[in-house]
Amino acid sequence: MSLSGIIKKSLTPLMYLNIGAMVISGVWLTTQGYIFAVWPAVLVLLFSPFVFPVLILPAAMCAGIMHLFGQAKPWLGKIMAVLSVGYLVFAFTFYSMLLFRMMAEPIGSHTNLIAGMVYGVAAGLAPWTILAVKDRDNLFFTGLVLMAEVTSIIVMVAAVLLQMNFWPSAFAFWGILTGFVMLQALYERVFLKKETVPPVSPPTSSS
Repeated sequence: MSLSGIIKKSLTPLMYLNIGAMVISGVWLTTQGYIFAVWPAVLVLLFSPFVFPVLILPAAMCAGIMHLFGQAKPWLGKIMAVLSVGYLVFAFTFYSMLLFRMMAEPIGSHTNLIAGMVYGVAAGLAPWTILAVKDRDNLFFTGLVLMAEVTSIIVMVAAVLLQMNFWPSAFAFWGILTGFVMLQALYERVFLKKETVPPVSPPTSSS
């Protein structure tokens, strides 16, 4: 099976894993009195099919301009591609770090450390996996979701072990995810045909 096939098939299990981990850790944190730290992410998850397509709209607009003018004005296409990818990386970083921030108090408690870490990672990625499953043929975005999952785990563990504050954690998340994106772009450039895999194509609300 090709790498793209593995990525596509891994999306559904990843989605259920994130939602399941979010529910279990969220119930535990609620019983420990952290309901106000838990419920905002639950609301976002419930409305994510409507909210997240709007959230990534700027990236979709940049990608649309890239496809329209990429051949006539290659320089403009490259700029739009960078802006589209850059915005998506920022969106993933922003939402994940927002969840990390909301879990700061539970993580600070020895009893709820693991539950807070699990909820922060799972709740931060669950809405993105739901969006990606709707357009699993989009190799770039599905790959981005998987890379963000790995990045989130790395940064969460590092933040706890090294006692990193918010901004160092955010820059670490952004830097690691950006590095992964560059590796994926290199892989596509070397091994995949441009005709079959668009360089940037965020999912749309209709997919």
